Amino acid sequence: MSHHRSNRGFDLGKPHVLVGHASEYLAIEPLYREYPDADDYWDGNWVVSLIDFAVAGWSGSYTATLRTDEFSRFYAELLALSRRSKGSAIFSSMEDWLQIRVKRKSIEEIEAVCVLKARSHPLTRLELSLDLEQEDLARIISGIETVREMFPVISEP
Repeated sequence: MSHHRSNRGFDLGKPHVLVGHASEYLAIEPLYREYPDADDYWDGNWVVSLIDFAVAGWSGSYTATLRTDEFSRFYAELLALSRRSKGSAIFSSMEDWLQIRVKRKSIEEIEAVCVLKARSHPLTRLELSLDLEQEDLARIISGIETVREMFPVISEP
């Protein structure tokens, strides 16, 4: 299989979550479990991920440690949102690396506000706003399904 990379190194051929469009986006590519031998809920569900973004002339990437249960919660909220004309779905990482708030104001008006943070500099943050369409919600949900298959939640709290 041929893999295509974005401008910053994000691998479009690997499981990922893409919020936005080809030219303006936030992408999450889970790379590997931080503690691959852990079989408990608290240590086993950390996944080192590449966060890649491009919007309004700004672009960049960084690695963040996210949790598989965070993807599962976001997935459930997005499924519910995709069936409603108003509401929101939130991805919020435990360690403040990333927050994504998908807000639906009407059937046609959907926005994702993404806050990216650097743990080594807690006051440093970048906020992105991306306009979405119904098809984008379906793509995000599909991306999370693929990520959840590759990195299922281990155990329960």
